[in-house]
Amino acid sequence: QDIRWVYQVTETKDGRIWSLTNAGVYQLSVNKWQKIKLYPGYENHKCVTMIETKDGLYINYGDLLVLRRPGNTYTVIGTLKDPAYYYNNLSVSAGQVFISTMDGIYEIKNQQLIKLPGVLGRLKGCYTCFRDSKQRFWIGTNSVGLQLLAAKDTTHLITVYNNSKDFLIQSISEDSQGSIWVGSGNGLLRISEMGFKIFS
Repeated sequence: QDIRWVYQVTETKDGRIWSLTNAGVYQLSVNKWQKIKLYPGYENHKCVTMIETKDGLYINYGDLLVLRRPGNTYTVIGTLKDPAYYYNNLSVSAGQVFISTMDGIYEIKNQQLIKLPGVLGRLKGCYTCFRDSKQRFWIGTNSVGLQLLAAKDTTHLITVYNNSKDFLIQSISEDSQGSIWVGSGNGLLRISEMGFKIFS
């Protein structure tokens, strides 16, 4: 099967290396990649993101969101949706699991999707989101750039950085010093309490 895109490379808690691609999930075995089966019937389906929690393995196929529990039992958390990229990014912050979608950000709570209140629940289209250790939400869009929602605020998005139309935000993360790193179409952006710096 033709692999054209790798969405995520991750190491599981038991030390296995998995590659999530447009053609399914592959596991590194010694010196070669072998396809593995996670959710029945979706072996050849694109797999976008996954995270491990105490509940099990959350698997995001883009159009379907599934929980695989220990013992290989399954629960569909997010039903089949169109378009095929409706479910965007899975993330975990302070023990809470979030999924960004074409129709806002949800928390997965008691194996149910609960839409976040305020502006986060009203987000539309394609965007990147991340909640940092201070419980602030960072939102990246092509049209507006990088925005920040302060902890416990539900209404006021503050634009932090928007340099050009080429600033296509792909990922947002936080390092051990609390700096925010933004991967974009024109380089890396590091944001700290002292300001920001671009690595092009």
